[in-house]
Amino acid sequence: MKQIASGTEQKELSDIKLVGTISGSAEYSYAVFLGKDGKQSMFKTGESVFGAGELKTVEKYRAIIKNNGKLIKITMIDVLVPGEMESLKGAKASSGPVQLVKKGEYMIDQKAVQLALDNPTQIMTDAKLIPNMTKDKQEGFIVREVKKNGFYDNLGMQNGDVLLRINSFNISNPENALQAFTALRGMDKIQLDIIRNNSRMTLNYQIR
Repeated sequence: MKQIASGTEQKELSDIKLVGTISGSAEYSYAVFLGKDGKQSMFKTGESVFGAGELKTVEKYRAIIKNNGKLIKITMIDVLVPGEMESLKGAKASSGPVQLVKKGEYMIDQKAVQLALDNPTQIMTDAKLIPNMTKDKQEGFIVREVKKNGFYDNLGMQNGDVLLRINSFNISNPENALQAFTALRGMDKIQLDIIRNNSRMTLNYQIR
């Protein structure tokens, strides 16, 4: 996929790439862009994206930026290069699915976790995260469109699960979610508090 733009807008936005989205209501919609310096930043609707324009709308696989009075559509790209993709697939193939130790207890391969953390885009794109709203307050994210053999799939998460908490982090907004995942680096345990089929449960993982 590639970005859609034209004229002067294309020149001004050519160094900006969309690598992830969280789309909910306008208040809870975010997009992750890769700047020309290679660094990723998250923006909320209404914010200026690297000074190139205002983020107006976040959709499932694209974002719309208002640039010089015009609405420019930017379609999500895959920033993982082929070599990284093959490396990731190889790690998952060797580790296989998460191993069930006992009810609620799992073992997950450390390399698969590390590769995911080294590629933050994967965390944003291996499932669709939809804000879970309860009485006008966000409580975690509903996990949809879980990609087979992706990060969430390897954690044993299912479509429709609501992710509430990762270790000591309450997942109340996208910033919390990314902070929580980043904090997993170097850890040997992961604890996920989720809602599945209207029942709260805790999934515990040993990283080996």
